[in-house]
Amino acid sequence: MGTARASEDQERARLAGIWAGFARTLASSSASACDFSSTSAMSLRQLFLDRAPSTLRRHLSGWRLWVAFCSIHDLQPGAPPISALLDFLERLSVGALEDRGNARQRNALGVLSAMTFAAAKLSLESLQTLLREPMIQSWKKGDKWKRSRVKEAVPIPFFALEKLEQVVAGASGDDRILLCAILLMAWGSLRWSDLQRLDLQSITSDATSIRGWCWRTKSSVRGMPWGVLRCGCAASNWGDVLFNVISEIRAQRPTQDFFIGWNGKPMLYTIMLAQFRRCLVLVAGLEREVAWTFSLHSLKCTLLSWALQCKVDPVERAAQGHHRHHGFSQCVQRYSRDDVTPQLNCQRALLKVLDSGWRPGVPLQRGVGCLVHERAGQESDTESDSSGSSSSSAALSDLDNQSDGGSENGGIGRALVAEHIIRCGA
Repeated sequence: MGTARASEDQERARLAGIWAGFARTLASSSASACDFSSTSAMSLRQLFLDRAPSTLRRHLSGWRLWVAFCSIHDLQPGAPPISALLDFLERLSVGALEDRGNARQRNALGVLSAMTFAAAKLSLESLQTLLREPMIQSWKKGDKWKRSRVKEAVPIPFFALEKLEQVVAGASGDDRILLCAILLMAWGSLRWSDLQRLDLQSITSDATSIRGWCWRTKSSVRGMPWGVLRCGCAASNWGDVLFNVISEIRAQRPTQDFFIGWNGKPMLYTIMLAQFRRCLVLVAGLEREVAWTFSLHSLKCTLLSWALQCKVDPVERAAQGHHRHHGFSQCVQRYSRDDVTPQLNCQRALLKVLDSGWRPGVPLQRGVGCLVHERAGQESDTESDSSGSSSSSAALSDLDNQSDGGSENGGIGRALVAEHIIRCGA
């Protein structure tokens, strides 16, 4: 099994090679001191290797649209007349309204971003000048009066996380890895891409916590540290299971640098999302329609939402989310030499409040929606752990035999969500 880092580097090199080809064809329009027509392919690729594969891929589709337009109209992509550029943007705008499917995503704003990226990288001064024109800039802001509220991930309810913790010890095989992945993302406030970039060899464990590194993240090419408490909110010591899973992966596949795989490769986001939502249905008892409102990013924001509600220290809250705290200089954080302890302190503060009987609400629509606080000790959470965990584990064992559309079995779990969440405004 290859490493995720190697695959990512190969994809970056492949995309950089494509961009290098554009650089060579646009040599006559470039103001660069280097002559792209005679520069080696390796040097041209180097020009783009500082960007993530996702960035190169995203801008590539938009730039190809512009190049295709210029080819049809016999124009130089690096030095077009402004009338041609305006005509191109108008056609994109009409297409975004009339087209269906993927073509709707190729709007004027996305293509303008691709053109700005290419013009800067390839030193296309003429194109850069045009893109700074007020008439062109207006296209970037023309839809601001039509924008709707941003759709954001909703934190998962407390009882759902508690149920997931309760069944992880009794799970086996792939189900156990899946549940550990979900719990690690929730307690570590990790993105899905962070989880799939774990440096498994760096992970250590002590009596109360598990700590490790992500070898690369969305915001840092150098990676970031993280830490989680072993106990969890259900006092199930789910961290023991997590560390056992990690130890098994390290023993069986020492070079693996991602957490969860699928058919010999890192699991895709869409597959994990389907598995996560099934867990919410089969284990937590959510109705299917409600489970479909949660995304993997819901796991990252869950503890951050709880920490705000119970007024955890802002510095510790920022550490939990792997964010910079703007209350002090970045040098203070760097020279403190410890990013994990504040994160663990945030989790300890949350567990202390939860132990007292407090339960977090689920904020909807940036807090405009109702915050329904769960009552401690309600019947659904105080049933026999042995029967509840075994039935949930049995249901979970059928995960891989179901289609990605989710469970159709209305008898799995009870419709707990009606007691806990009010869906407002839909």
